[in-house]
Amino acid sequence: MTDRALCAGCERDGDNTSAGSWCSDCGELVCNACAKFHKKLSPPHAIVPIDQIQNLNSTLLDLSRKCEYHTGQKIVFFCSQHDCLLCDSCMSESHERG
Repeated sequence: MTDRALCAGCERDGDNTSAGSWCSDCGELVCNACAKFHKKLSPPHAIVPIDQIQNLNSTLLDLSRKCEYHTGQKIVFFCSQHDCLLCDSCMSESHERG
């Protein structure tokens, strides 16, 4: 097993490309090339560099893509202030903008 994080999209294509970022819209790790593509989508996807999320628990980066607190909810946000992944319910319950 490898210690490096791999791009989820490239892995699906059979490539082992190192990931440099996290796409909070897709809930998966992406390489630089895929990150550029995700930023061009409409609306643009939110891309977070891995070095900004390295404090996250590695099991979260294993990416189940589902919220551990809200059954069936997809992870759609990354809070850089609190270093946590959030679903829509988490956002509305604990990360409301005041």
